[in-house]
Amino acid sequence: MSSFYDDYRQDHEHDPAAEARAALADRFGDELLEGRTPRQDELAGRIYRELKAGAHVDDIKHLIGQLSRTATEDARNRGAERSGGSRR
Repeated sequence: MSSFYDDYRQDHEHDPAAEARAALADRFGDELLEGRTPRQDELAGRIYRELKAGAHVDDIKHLIGQLSRTATEDARNRGAERSGGSRR
């Protein structure tokens, strides 16, 4: 499977700075995918299904916002768990 980095590299093969940015974006994307929670998966699935059914981004902004808030909250909770406390 082709990664974002591979696609970007083909377009910017002779630009080392662009390659470095693309590699960083690719690693960051992988980290985000690895850290997803079931709540985030459910919301991402809803967004995907809505878009596949023909919704426009403006129609699902509320879901995108909810996914963003959920990801932030889940990351905060993971940080609290690692430090031994709870922030709920």
